[in-house]
Amino acid sequence: MKKALTTIAILGGIAAAVAYKLKKDEEKKIMKLEQELLDEENSTENHEAEADQEACCCEAEPEAACSCAEESCGCEEGCTCEEGCACEDEAACSCGDEEACACETEKCEAADPQYPYLSADDKKRIDEINQEVIANLEENGDVHENERPVQHTVAFTNLDDLENYKTAVINKGFVVTKGEEALELYVLHIAPIDRIQLIQNIYYLANLALEMHGVYKGWKSRVSY
Repeated sequence: MKKALTTIAILGGIAAAVAYKLKKDEEKKIMKLEQELLDEENSTENHEAEADQEACCCEAEPEAACSCAEESCGCEEGCTCEEGCACEDEAACSCGDEEACACETEKCEAADPQYPYLSADDKKRIDEINQEVIANLEENGDVHENERPVQHTVAFTNLDDLENYKTAVINKGFVVTKGEEALELYVLHIAPIDRIQLIQNIYYLANLALEMHGVYKGWKSRVSY
């Protein structure tokens, strides 16, 4: 009888030990799952914070661009975005005060590193000149593929700028002659009426003229059959 009681006590102790170990293992699993959920939650919050920062209207250096508030990632009141703002239109700039926001369509469209002195209005005016001259040539039966002299007219306000411009374009392979008016130049080259190459030449000549305080007035060509 005593041996039987002793055996039962031992078995009871073993069972209690096993139950205790199982309970501890279960607690460890629960703690591990809770930690994983916590880590996943923190990771989600970090991704959301990064997404909010990417949505900010300001450039890579917000302090220099327009002091974005970290909480909202929008512009603070009284913000004035710089001329380099990449907004596509006024509505794209999220400054709190629309009247204080300097993001304008013209300034954003003017950010052309190849022709920095040409504004959107300048390019629009050049495109209108091209359409008018090319349409006139086509009406008269011009064969665009034929090479012919193309003459551009550029005007300046002083002789120094005129001479500097003249030297620069001659070095680029253009021929320069004196225009009909004072401080005016004719810039010539031989080429077919290739719209892509033509616009590149015009943008170059017009951009350089503006850089040297001059103005590009337009171009003309004789009809080639």
